[in-house]
This record gives sequence, structure tokens and C-alpha cells, in this order.
Amino acid sequence: MSRAHTHTCSRSRLALSALSALTLTLGSLSLHTLSPQRAEATVAYRATLKSLTEQADFVALVKVTSQQSPKERGPQGQIYTQSRVEVREYLKGQGEGELTVQQLGGTLDGLTMYVSGSPQLKVGAEYVLFLVKGEGSLTHIVSLAQGVYELTGPEGSALRQDLRGLTFYEPTPPQGPAEHKAHLTHTHTPAQTLTLSALKAQVSAHLTPTGGER
Repeated sequence: MSRAHTHTCSRSRLALSALSALTLTLGSLSLHTLSPQRAEATVAYRATLKSLTEQADFVALVKVTSQQSPKERGPQGQIYTQSRVEVREYLKGQGEGELTVQQLGGTLDGLTMYVSGSPQLKVGAEYVLFLVKGEGSLTHIVSLAQGVYELTGPEGSALRQDLRGLTFYEPTPPQGPAEHKAHLTHTHTPAQTLTLSALKAQVSAHLTPTGGER
């Protein structure tokens, strides 16, 4: 075997090793130029409305008016999607009449970055979003898809939470003094539903002193 061929094989093995390590590290984050078969899942703690409300700077009823992926990528080449939303009502906090929600993932120059469990906001759709303040005028969604409820049903009376792409980590109670286990539970039902009035009542309850607001 020639020296040049040996070096080529070594470089190929090194590249494959680096790609494997990147795949293990990123786990649920994928880059695609074609439509993939998505079998990835993001592991997360299961959030409650109480924990979502406590973590959020804003809880807002919004309508998505536009979307774009900024030309400037992140330091590791990340692609972002920015959704401009019109605020119909603040359920927690007070802010501008319009907000920019930035999420990791999107499509830019023919390349798509997909993040399992990240909500796919749609222009024209209405949502209740649990948001935290980001850099400058940006906001970010709390707990991936768990921080998004889409308005559905007649006149938006019902809310739908789509949890596809999420796998939940739940601790198992210890059986002995030094034993601590955990297990993963997969979301078998792709969506959870709630009425808008019920969500508003629960968020409001968590804002009162007895509801545990911090």
C-alpha cells in the first residue's frame, strides 16, 4: 500500500471518528440537506404549568406574524429561526406589543438544522408561549415544546401541546439508603390538550403568594 493511500485512509478514519463523536455529543440535533427520517429524541425533565410559569419572564398569548433565519450563524455554525409575534395578552409580565422569539434550528442556504422536541411555530398560528428574556430584544421558549400551547378548536377555545420528539427523564424513588435510580419514559401520546380558560386560571394561581410566585 502506498504512503499516500495510507495517509488517506488514516484521514478518513479520523473524520469518521470525529463525526461519530459529534453525533454522540449533539444527540438530538441534526443537520440535513434532504428530508430525513427523524428518529431522534431530546431527553428532558417533565415540566408542569407551575414550573413553566415560575421560570418564565413572560407568559403571553401571541400570533406569529413572520419568520426568518438570520444570515449570521452561531459560533459553531448553528442556524437559528426568529419568529416575530404580536402579543394579544400578557398572562405574566409586561412587555412590548411585539416580541422576537429565537429558537435553535431552521433552514438557511439549503441546509436544515433540526432539534428534536423543539416547537415548530407557524406563521398565522396563535399560541400561549412561556418565554425568558434573551440578549437584546430576543426572547426564548422555556423547556422546548413544553413551553408552547397552540390555540385550536372553535375560535381558539382549546390549546394543544405537541410533545413529539421529547423523552422524559423521571427519577425512581430509592429502594435503599444509597440507591438512586432513574428511567426514561417516552411520550406515547403526541399531544396534550387544555382549555384556554383553564390555562389562564392555573397561570394566575401560580402568580399569587399562595401559588408560589418567586
